[in-house]
Amino acid sequence: MGKAIEYKPEEIWETIKKTVREAYFLHQEGSMREYDDRMQKVLPALISSWSAAIKDVDSKTKQARLKQLFDDE
Repeated sequence: MGKAIEYKPEEIWETIKKTVREAYFLHQEGSMREYDDRMQKVLPALISSWSAAIKDVDSKTKQARLKQLFDDE
C-alpha cells in the first residue's frame, strides 16, 4: 500500500463546508438519495479526518488555526 495522503485541517474544513452546501442544494432539489449519502456517509468521514488532523497540530497552533477558521465564518 502507498503512503497515506496528509491533509491540513484547513483543507478538510473547506471540504466539509463545500459538502454541507452541496447537501443543502441537493435537499432543496429533492435529491434525497444523494443528500442522505452526503449527510450519512461523506460528512461523518470528513469530520473524523478533520478531528484526526487537528490532533496532530500542537495545542497553541491548533488554537490559533481554529480561531482563524471560525473567524472567517
